[in-house]
Amino acid sequence: MITWGKTHIGRVRNENEDCYIIHYQGGKGFLAVADGMGGHQAGEVASAMAINSLYLHLKDVLNASTINRDKDWLSFLREGVEKSNDRIYKAALEVADYSGMGTTLTAALILGNRLYVAHVGDSRLYFYRQRVLQLLTRDHSLIQDLLEEGLVNPKEALTHPRRHILTQAVGTEKKVEVETRCLELLPGDLCLLCTDGLSNSVTDAEMEEILDKHNSLAGRGQALLDLANGRGGEDNVTIVLAQVEPHSCE
Repeated sequence: MITWGKTHIGRVRNENEDCYIIHYQGGKGFLAVADGMGGHQAGEVASAMAINSLYLHLKDVLNASTINRDKDWLSFLREGVEKSNDRIYKAALEVADYSGMGTTLTAALILGNRLYVAHVGDSRLYFYRQRVLQLLTRDHSLIQDLLEEGLVNPKEALTHPRRHILTQAVGTEKKVEVETRCLELLPGDLCLLCTDGLSNSVTDAEMEEILDKHNSLAGRGQALLDLANGRGGEDNVTIVLAQVEPHSCE
């Protein structure tokens, strides 16, 4: 598997509250993006805390020499996100500057040819196979609820005054509901994880076109990042790409 990742502050914000991780070796990997929120740089703290906490939960698995095929990995991954939620929630109660902080978290655990996904918030995971891009996560946001209820249309959603309100985030409440799913990976498959700095600026069709046009992961990722920033860069932008090498599936 080959990987690429980058985060950018954008062209408007003074701070970058996004965080990401890429860890892959020996057929096992951990990919994640997080978009923090909260005053006094607490958003930056929350996003880093979420990813670091989940990595510590997964560390022994990632460093193990073998993969336990019988383990319930989705439950294990969900447990790790719940631990991250607990850690951030407690920190927000104990430290005045961290009050109200939280973060999105979209994470993928790769074990051989299996992809296990855990998701909270409106960061996203896309799956690109045979030149077709598919969104695998559902935004946990007020605007997504309104779209599904037919109360707004996609065009109205782009400029809706409450489009940034989340219905789920890591660390803002004592309990969190974690969305999970599992997929089998095939040679050539590509995963794209991103914060909403990309998805709010670049359409799914445009992402698909860029992924199809460029050959290298770096070329694809940089083109996506440049397009988001070229449209104003109103938010931090973070992108992680991971592709199963075409000739094999570890």
